Amino acid sequence: MLGHEADARDCYQEVFLEAIRVSRREEVKNWGGLLRRIATSRAIDSLRVRYRNAGRIEAVPVEAIAGRLGEAEETAQARELAVRLRREVAELPKQQGEAFWLHCIEQTPYEQVGSLLNIESSHARVLVHRARTRLREALDEGQESSSLKVSRT
Repeated sequence: MLGHEADARDCYQEVFLEAIRVSRREEVKNWGGLLRRIATSRAIDSLRVRYRNAGRIEAVPVEAIAGRLGEAEETAQARELAVRLRREVAELPKQQGEAFWLHCIEQTPYEQVGSLLNIESSHARVLVHRARTRLREALDEGQESSSLKVSRT
C-alpha cells in the first residue's frame, strides 16, 4: 500500500505496538482482523503525512523504465496510477479510505469490513461506494489534466 520500504517498516512496527496496546485493554478475538485494520489505518495515516509534506518527491525506480520501450511505458503508467491512487486514498475521509482499502484491495467481504470498523455491513457498502465515486472522479480529473498537458506541448 505504501510503495516505500522504509515507510512500510515503520508502519509494520506501529501496527504490532498498537496491537499489543489493544490486547492489554481488551480480549482480542480476531487477531488477523485486528492486525489488518490497524495496518490499513496506519498506512493511510502515513500516506496522508507523505502527501501533505510538500518537500517529498516520489521517486520512480530504474526498474520501471528498464526493458523494452513498450513494457517500460506500461510499467511507468501502472506505477504512476498506483502513486495517484495512494494519494487519492489518503485524501478520502478516514473511514472511507479504510473501507475502500479493506474491501477493494484486501478483498475483505463487506460483513468483515463492517466488523473491523465497528459499523453495519450496509454502511461499509455505502462507504466503499462513496470512496469509489470520489476516486473515479479524482482519477478522471487527473487523467484529463495530464491529457491537456500533453496536447498543449
